[in-house]
Amino acid sequence: MAKQRGNEWTWKEASLREIADSLEFLVGTNLRTPFKAREIPESIARQSQVIAGTEFNLALLDEYAYWFYSEYERDSHDFEPFAKDLAIATSYQMTARGYHVLYGCNEFQWIDWLKNGNFDKATLSVIIENHTRAFVGEFKGKINGWAVVNEVNRSDGCDQYYQIIGQDYVTIAFRAAREADPNAYLLYAFDENAPNGSADPFTLSMIKNLKEQGLVDALDLQFHLMGTDQGFDKQKIIESLLKYSEAGVPIDIGELDIRIRNVSGTDSERFVKQAALYRTVIEAAFESGVVRSISFWEASFGDQYNWLVKDAAKLGVDNDWNSTRNSPTLYIVNEQGRIVPKPALYEVRKVFLEQLVGNSQ
Repeated sequence: MAKQRGNEWTWKEASLREIADSLEFLVGTNLRTPFKAREIPESIARQSQVIAGTEFNLALLDEYAYWFYSEYERDSHDFEPFAKDLAIATSYQMTARGYHVLYGCNEFQWIDWLKNGNFDKATLSVIIENHTRAFVGEFKGKINGWAVVNEVNRSDGCDQYYQIIGQDYVTIAFRAAREADPNAYLLYAFDENAPNGSADPFTLSMIKNLKEQGLVDALDLQFHLMGTDQGFDKQKIIESLLKYSEAGVPIDIGELDIRIRNVSGTDSERFVKQAALYRTVIEAAFESGVVRSISFWEASFGDQYNWLVKDAAKLGVDNDWNSTRNSPTLYIVNEQGRIVPKPALYEVRKVFLEQLVGNSQ
């Protein structure tokens, strides 16, 4: 990238953020405070924070959105940790979003007062309305937006909000969020996305219903993908994105990572193949014309501290969702303890740059 100062030009390697800024496009990853970030060493957490702030322009604030911080007892809130992460994102001049206000597969697993409360439909409806209103209202005008719900009615039945209230809980939460901050960008996050040319009928129905009420702004499609030697079918990804867009809202690709456990070759060879897989997904996003942002999940921590890798050795497991061979991110931690880019980062930058050049012609 060239920059002119007076009569002189200087050249430097363009970051993904600089290219995305030129495109007026949001590219994101998680931003988490050092010391507290899920057993990640302080040195890694600090490096990750710098990478997130310099390579990405969208901060996903997920660590302290969980109820065991934000509402550790009923009607007892502690938003200070979330506010500190938001302040860090602001210091890097990043757009920031909260992930997630409600996550029915999470709260009931970890929050004792919810898990053991035996709340009926009416009581739980009031609880989630009050929580959403309090959380979103606390940061009114200070944050770009929120993923209001995540993994609604997941196929394994873990969404306890849905089990107790039914799909009405989604409307309750979105209405509370909209009323608490009318200008916030509100997303519906869906996880069981298989970009194979199809779209989930339940999710489409939910989005259309919320859209008719003016309650949702975008669909956040999680892209936790399993790579293969055969690669991805770009046209199928585009077809899926277009079908989801028929619900009437733009698409934000969230939680993008590509596991390469089942990709053959040496690590160097696998990383090159992974770069090509990332290229296919990013190209599909741009070519679809319906994607507003792309976020890479836990990208800046390095593979070894990503959620799809870090517990594998400790637990002695090796499967598609937890394996030391998954290596799903854009970075890796080297032998000196430094987080360094993998080929995938440079390939993603190239696709963004190609998009920028194409737009200028």
